Amino acid sequence: VYRQRNDTTQQIVGTIGVDVSSDWHLYPRYGFVATFDKSKTNSVIASEMAYLNRCHINGVQFQDWHYKHHWPAPVDKQGNVLGSFTDIANRMNETSVIREYIRVQHSYGMKAIFYNLAFGALDDAKSDGVKEEWYMFKDANHSSKDSHVLPSSWKSDIFLTNPGNADWQAYIAQRNEEVYHNFDFDGYQIDQLGYRGDRYTYTGQKLNFNTAYASFINAMYKAHPAKDLIMNAVSSYCAQAILQTGHMALAYNETWADEAEYSNLYQIIKANRNYSSGKAQTVFAAYMDYNRDN
Repeated sequence: VYRQRNDTTQQIVGTIGVDVSSDWHLYPRYGFVATFDKSKTNSVIASEMAYLNRCHINGVQFQDWHYKHHWPAPVDKQGNVLGSFTDIANRMNETSVIREYIRVQHSYGMKAIFYNLAFGALDDAKSDGVKEEWYMFKDANHSSKDSHVLPSSWKSDIFLTNPGNADWQAYIAQRNEEVYHNFDFDGYQIDQLGYRGDRYTYTGQKLNFNTAYASFINAMYKAHPAKDLIMNAVSSYCAQAILQTGHMALAYNETWADEAEYSNLYQIIKANRNYSSGKAQTVFAAYMDYNRDN
């Protein structure tokens, strides 16, 4: 930005970066939205997204936007869209807010990506068609389901299904079809929970997470090949298997205390480029420690 001075010379008074890439995968700058209640009026959404646009964000993850992990779209069993619904933390979400975020993001050329686990089911999943044989277990006798325990005030603990189970893959792909039919999302941000120790299928086989995650990704790609897929590699867990599917829009790493040095970030970027044959750019989900003073 230039300003003409009185002596006919020009003075630079501001600069801005411009990205003219035709594909956001080349230089991904990934942001997020995480609350979808009535306080998010159209004017609030417009202001927030104008700010993200000014920060050159070109992809947005919708964190915890969904109805249930095993039934992400807020639709009833007759296919009717719910106007409002509670999320996993029992916060009230507004369907109109989710749609407005997507609309405004698209007006800026941003991609809107919905979040969900690869393997989550709530405590009412049986009534929604999730079978006992689809879960992963802590023992070979399928007596103890693996779960992610949440506060008692929340909707449910999250019980973990086997991401490599073909029937579970078909089920969640159908649920994702409901998401894409009712919301103009551009893709699926797949989450995991990192290393969990030995886990077993219903029939007692030790679960190979590398194989299971790759199988899950391939199934999601086959179901919706036009949609972007991004999978979190928590502390780099299964990163190689994830990226070698060739279906990742980008490499996404959630780094924790075991990857806390700048040298770790360098090694992750280098590894991701190798795993993806140089095709996937790396995005870090690195959370700030707000309690630190230095």
